[in-house]
Amino acid sequence: MGYVSPRPGRMGKERQLIFGDAGSGKSDAILCVAKRLPDVQFRILEIDWAPSAEVLLQSERFEGVDNVEARWVYPNEWEDQLAGVQWLRDTTKPDDWAAVDSITHTWSAVEEWFIEKVFGEDPNEFFIRRRIETGGNAGDLDGWKDWGKIKKEHNRIYNGIARIQGHVIMTAEQAALGDTGEKKDDRAMFAKFGFRPGGRKQVAHVPLTVAHLSRNTSGVQSLRTFKDRGRQLVTGREITDYWADYMVAVAGWKFAAAGAGS
Repeated sequence: MGYVSPRPGRMGKERQLIFGDAGSGKSDAILCVAKRLPDVQFRILEIDWAPSAEVLLQSERFEGVDNVEARWVYPNEWEDQLAGVQWLRDTTKPDDWAAVDSITHTWSAVEEWFIEKVFGEDPNEFFIRRRIETGGNAGDLDGWKDWGKIKKEHNRIYNGIARIQGHVIMTAEQAALGDTGEKKDDRAMFAKFGFRPGGRKQVAHVPLTVAHLSRNTSGVQSLRTFKDRGRQLVTGREITDYWADYMVAVAGWKFAAAGAGS
């Protein structure tokens, strides 16, 4: 017996992006899914300054969860991030789950990698030098020569994630809308909200589901979906367990006999 997806087959795999401020419950959401699917393997690529999965797995909330394998890389290590996504791609089977927590950091990492490779400088020193040379009146990177190559390199992350055979959850930090010149469709999606997923502007177009998590001053967690292919959008839905309150109640995962497939 186990839970099965309402979207059967390879084209029906979950492709989710969960964004929100620090402490909103993004990493917790991933482990809530793992807890309810004990017979399925979860692999988490943690891209952060400190690992959170190991800490959460030691808490009473996730006691006994033993189907999670996590790898931790620093936010500024682009090549380690690429290797981590390749690890997810190589090891994730069709019924498994893979997570990238958080995808936001990959964008700044590839920028720093590019500066080091092309200009042979520490990124911080590069930006300071450019500001001194131009008096702050010119961009630090060339829009025609540099950004196209940076985006092409960053696409290696997206291409790797797209080719993962199993279900995928990505997380992202929360960024203010309008701080980096979003595309028109990004503005249409998040205009009334005022925030968007942090990192590369096009990140919201990669998944099938874009969800936002938040906590109020009393600690009550709320869910809002901006994009959810084939599902009803929700706003201000109070949740205590991402699996029960979203995956089952909204996304439609159901308990079924073994062999039903996912």
